[in-house]
Amino acid sequence: MIEQSTTVAVPRSWLSAMCLSGAVIGFLAAHIVKPVVNWIVEILGSAPSWLNAAANLPSAWAVPVFSLIGLAVGGWFAYEWQKENGSVVISRQNVTVFRESGNQRVARERIASVYTDGKDLVIADRRTNELLRISSDNALEDQMRRAFELQGYPWKGTKDPNESSFETWIDGDDALDSQMHAVLRQRRDALEDKHFGAAKDFREELLSHGVIVRDRNGTQQVRVIPREYEVR
Repeated sequence: MIEQSTTVAVPRSWLSAMCLSGAVIGFLAAHIVKPVVNWIVEILGSAPSWLNAAANLPSAWAVPVFSLIGLAVGGWFAYEWQKENGSVVISRQNVTVFRESGNQRVARERIASVYTDGKDLVIADRRTNELLRISSDNALEDQMRRAFELQGYPWKGTKDPNESSFETWIDGDDALDSQMHAVLRQRRDALEDKHFGAAKDFREELLSHGVIVRDRNGTQQVRVIPREYEVR
């Protein structure tokens, strides 16, 4: 019997392991901080005051203090990891993404292909128009594939089926009109200024004109949906 829905998220066991790893690193740091500080003093003549204070802690205090600090740091990384990836709920009716930045749902009847593209999860329609593109940790790739296949979605693998159609954006290139170049310039500036909400809006505007954009190595790559297809 097929489950009504399948949820993909960073497993709790992974998050717990990250917290525990932080505590272990803190525990080890408590035992090496004094020799490290001594080495720094020998080489440089002095060490930062906070390092000296840490090195002078009695072992009975250093071990629990450093372990707790490591646990807190590990917990913070685990929280950020979970927050960045959120969760993806896949059912026979739709795909729903839950993120701190906002939630999104795509109906099953609109979906013609699902795949990962680098560090992105992409859902596209029969016109190759991207209905969804979100960041997704590569560590979750196998979970994603199994979940989508379990619910009967057309999983296309770990490479964009339209890879050969993407080209690095060159401002003024004849492949796009002046309006699209203007939007791409605005999106580039928004990304440089870390205005990710505005960058998302510009991406949606490009999509409405049949232009797909993705980010690669600090540049924007674009793909124009074939003219025989209507854009959404």
